Amino acid sequence: MTASIEADRAELLDLLCKDGIHWPTSEHPIVTHDGSSAAWMLDSLRISLTTRGAELAARCLLDRLARFDGAVQLATYGLTAVPLLQACVMQAGGRYRGLILRKEKKGHGSQKLIEGPIDRDLPVVMIDDSISSGSSIMRGVEIAEAAGLRVIGGLCLVRFGWHGGYGRMHARGYQMEHVFDIHEHIVPRVDPERPRHPYNPSAIAPAFAWADETAPDGIHAAIYAREVIDAALRGAPIRRPPAQFERPYDGAGGVWVSVRARANLHQRHARDGSWVFPSETPRATNLQLVWGAVRVARALGAGLLADSAIAVTFFGPLEEVTVGELDNDRFGIVVRSLERVERLGGALPRMPGMTREWAQFEHARTKNGTLLPLEPYALFRHTVDKAIEPDEPWQPTGVPLDRTSTWRDDPARAGRVAARVLVIARALIAGGLIPGAPLPDDLLEPTEAIFVSVFARGRIVGCIGAGMKHLDLDLQRVTGQALADARFHGAAGRAGAAELAVTVSFLTDAMPYGAQRPEDIASRVRYGEQALVVFQRARTALLLPFVALQQSLTREQFVTELIDKAGITRAPYQWGTYDVTTWLADDAGPRKLTWSLPAREPPTGLADGLARLVPLYVGYLRAHTRADGLRDGLYRPLTDQVLSELEAPRQIHGAWALALAGVALADPTLTALAQRGRDACRARLPSPGLIEDAFLMLGALALGEITDVERATAARLWAAIDAQGRIAWDPTPPTGTAAEVEFAKRVRDGRQDYEPPQVLLALAHATAAGATAIDPAALARGLRECMHRFRGLRRWGQVSWLPMALAAWYRVTGDPTLAVRAFEIIDWALTHQQDKTGGFINGEQADGPGYTTGVYLEGVAAALELAIALGDAARVARYRTAAARAVDFLDVITYQDRDRPFLPAPARAIGGVRLSRTGGDVRSDFVQHALIALVALRPCLG
Repeated sequence: MTASIEADRAELLDLLCKDGIHWPTSEHPIVTHDGSSAAWMLDSLRISLTTRGAELAARCLLDRLARFDGAVQLATYGLTAVPLLQACVMQAGGRYRGLILRKEKKGHGSQKLIEGPIDRDLPVVMIDDSISSGSSIMRGVEIAEAAGLRVIGGLCLVRFGWHGGYGRMHARGYQMEHVFDIHEHIVPRVDPERPRHPYNPSAIAPAFAWADETAPDGIHAAIYAREVIDAALRGAPIRRPPAQFERPYDGAGGVWVSVRARANLHQRHARDGSWVFPSETPRATNLQLVWGAVRVARALGAGLLADSAIAVTFFGPLEEVTVGELDNDRFGIVVRSLERVERLGGALPRMPGMTREWAQFEHARTKNGTLLPLEPYALFRHTVDKAIEPDEPWQPTGVPLDRTSTWRDDPARAGRVAARVLVIARALIAGGLIPGAPLPDDLLEPTEAIFVSVFARGRIVGCIGAGMKHLDLDLQRVTGQALADARFHGAAGRAGAAELAVTVSFLTDAMPYGAQRPEDIASRVRYGEQALVVFQRARTALLLPFVALQQSLTREQFVTELIDKAGITRAPYQWGTYDVTTWLADDAGPRKLTWSLPAREPPTGLADGLARLVPLYVGYLRAHTRADGLRDGLYRPLTDQVLSELEAPRQIHGAWALALAGVALADPTLTALAQRGRDACRARLPSPGLIEDAFLMLGALALGEITDVERATAARLWAAIDAQGRIAWDPTPPTGTAAEVEFAKRVRDGRQDYEPPQVLLALAHATAAGATAIDPAALARGLRECMHRFRGLRRWGQVSWLPMALAAWYRVTGDPTLAVRAFEIIDWALTHQQDKTGGFINGEQADGPGYTTGVYLEGVAAALELAIALGDAARVARYRTAAARAVDFLDVITYQDRDRPFLPAPARAIGGVRLSRTGGDVRSDFVQHALIALVALRPCLG
């Protein structure tokens, strides 16, 4: 912002605070919408109807209008902002025109609802003097859009906070700008005595009295916390905290005190404390403990302390991070609103049911912080150290993962057991003596149970578990029972001994949950990591985490499957969980499983990753292409089941992917496969829709085919860009029930994330191939609308398609502003790429990171291409690193030869990109996306 605008803002604020405030009088009282009175109100007309006030207001509003991309027209609803609109039109030198939207049509004359020179080719920005509830500006939007105008955002002189109309407009995808905020700029000067929201509500010290005594140094932190709670409950003075507790604790980021029932550790009676943000003055750790304990006492019910256990949690310094820098195994987090400073929420690491960082983030942001979906936020992480009262039980969650290696991670102990079980299984199948020395009973530390699972030709043929008393004898017994498991109808016996592989799962750290509803226990189990058990009297059943992967079950399905397995028909259900460590043994030797599949040797770098994965993806698509050229859609590799056929647009997308790979790899067989698939799709779609047209043309162009069909298709795509830049936008209101209408709206709106960029991408390729000429105005409108949508809504459906389209148009035009737009998108997306895994996490895939990483990698590849073309060395390095990390993650979730022991049909499974680390199914269209991304990265290796 220039110095002159800063001066204008300061002068305008002085005018508003001095002359723009209406104080109530007997003649003109102030009455609010609900009929109550107010101490004062903003009256902007006192400013905007003066020469100097209108001049200053217009300058400041025009400065904010410059943030809207491209030419716009201005509109206002009602009376109050008319002087502001007129002043903007006057001072803009012809750049803007204005519209006034009436509340109702005039009863005479033209009977217009909209006054002024309407230009239906220009988007509209609504102007208001202030936005509080937002009812006025939203009514204006309704009138404008009903008349066929495209409203892209709103602008006001003063907003009444973010929450309300301003935030609601944001949530609907409108770009919102303001000059002043009532709470930040005006209230402190007009009404300085009005209480303001504290920057950090948790930092407000509670009232209590100190005793003369000081607690002794070395006292346990949780014992001292109990003492403080007890004194606060009695209203007694509190002994001053010691200089040091029984060991050093780092509370630079905050201290929280928790009280849980001894009889039920899952019942928390009270929890409170404080955070210390980086901008705040540091506070002593021992003082924060006292504050938290006093607050807990105020929330604690009478008589509960004696039957409760206490823990104190210490947070290390808060470090501001991106979503991608979260690590649920190591750090707690705090999310705070950047608009409503009093809204903040936290989450500890490894909380019940939370195995993923996105779940931890959403728990802190939405549940605890109650932030709205598009509300700007700051995100912090911190270390966690917990002090639990000596000899008191406590649930094992809410603390960092203990990475200390145990006997369960030791090849010489747990791995040796798995190898021994394989020897036992093969000997029992062969009918001979069991070779080798028995395992000693003291090889392992105590476990709740050991489960033996037997696999033959990639299929499970038996699974039995039991407690262990005499290790080798019990392993022989359990292995024999697994081989004879009646549920598999003697499949183990029909397999040869050499075909067997086994897994041995060690169950430890039992956690009883008692009676819970199925939906409640689904949110507590660490899905994909823990075994879950249900029982009711004599009926009981247990499921290992592998079942979730094998069947691609959701949390809720996992629980339902377990209930069905137990044969329980109604509540109550009693539940428990076990931590699980599993080892595999086959001809390759024993090895520990990670997320239920064998560990891997990661690629040595990006080039190695591409060389490894590209042939696998090509092989998978070959294996799932039928004789008619069409592909399977959803495949379950761990049971060898085809669950669906690929839908038509995705079939055509696959033909394009194979055509690109055929050209890149100089493989005519892939080209032929692409042609066969494309022709099959054309035969099925005598009248293709817009997106089918776009993909058919992309496939044809990749195959080098330019005919009248492609030229006509390009003409249809250009014609699909309307006067506002919207593409394939259907203005017809959906019909049906309220639920059906809402669903149709969501589907229609979601398609706007990816269909317009797909059309623009196809047109870029058609232009580059000479199949059409550029329509510069239509192109500018289409790209402007796509970028407006991205900036307003930050939708992930655009993250691959829009950078690909921008890169393709850069190749055609050489316009560097296209690269700037692509960089804007990818730089934002990379804040969600995990440091921990290389995958992307967001709300689009609840079990992510997963297969969507391959989609976003397409956008990264496009941005990398642009950075190389522009010589942007910093971005080249950053995007190459991001691509390498994403490819490394894809290597994790791609079925490979290492997974053969669990694959009934390896030739059909290898190369499939599974849904996530806990979802074993494969969607062919996401293999196609990953292949396109990797093919695009190959020229960017240098």
